[in-house]
Amino acid sequence: PAMTAGRMLMGMDIGGTDVKLAVSVDGTLVLCKEFDWFPAACTRAEEITGPLLLLTRLLRAAGSLYWAGRGDEADRRALDRHASLEEMARGAEAMERAAGEGLRNFDAIGLCFPDVVIRNRIVGGETHKTLGLRSNPALDYEAQFAQITALNDALALYVTEKGAVMNINDGPMAAFTAAVEQAAGGGNLSEGFFAHTLGTDLGTGWVRPDGSIPEIPLEVYNFIIDLGSGPQRRFPPEDVRSINNVNTLLPGTLQRYTGQSGVFRLAARYLPQGAPEIFREALQRGLFRWEGEQLVVPARPEDMRKACLEFFMDRAAQPGQEACADIFREIGVFLA
Repeated sequence: PAMTAGRMLMGMDIGGTDVKLAVSVDGTLVLCKEFDWFPAACTRAEEITGPLLLLTRLLRAAGSLYWAGRGDEADRRALDRHASLEEMARGAEAMERAAGEGLRNFDAIGLCFPDVVIRNRIVGGETHKTLGLRSNPALDYEAQFAQITALNDALALYVTEKGAVMNINDGPMAAFTAAVEQAAGGGNLSEGFFAHTLGTDLGTGWVRPDGSIPEIPLEVYNFIIDLGSGPQRRFPPEDVRSINNVNTLLPGTLQRYTGQSGVFRLAARYLPQGAPEIFREALQRGLFRWEGEQLVVPARPEDMRKACLEFFMDRAAQPGQEACADIFREIGVFLA
């Protein structure tokens, strides 16, 4: 922590449903920002990289005001979670003008990205987040994904000459963060640490006993662990009842057994009989929705995946809701 003194730093956690950012000035957390998005619907690389660069520009401007002791002048509307891209762009421009010559770059940016990241480079390209890019016949996917691979280079424009941009997969970073918290509380980490975050694909990571993060992340969401239920194979991948992988279309992969979609699938399978009142409530709240013969978690006009997961987690934690608790027990069995 002492290394943060005299520096302005930004952290960015890029997820499949939102982006979370934080800024520290001279070792003190001064800003947090959230931005909801749905990258799987993006059909061009700039639709993914553009918002990330705008968010960085926005927080650089706001951070510069805090650095100058003028944090009360930060544009709160632009920093609000529900601000549009246009509002954030206007806010960034206004705060840049206000900062004037005091506008300064970050000393370092640390980010985690929901895909395979090796030696600071995004090298995967098979996750659900890039489904829109892969499905766009008008563009060359490899050329488009190269723009995402070069995200670190684009972010480097917002750091000082001697600054750094460090990138890692989000699963290992979640494990590392949890390990630090456990160690601070006196936990024994002598055998390493494993974390599972119920991500949009898998969301797992581990830390070695010496505290280091392995170079190869656990992005194994496409691994087949089961042949898949015959009746559930007939549903298209967009249907929550489906056993088919959204990326490969193959049945029986970890994605549909241990991630968010696994929770949704098991809820649709067990709750209509085991806890019909909870299933009805999910429909009434718009967390599940019938679209013709398909049962889906709506992504538009509002992405309901996170809210849907939180709903079932909350119900599973309540006394007497064994049908919901069994969903997460089964997730644990598949994970093991």
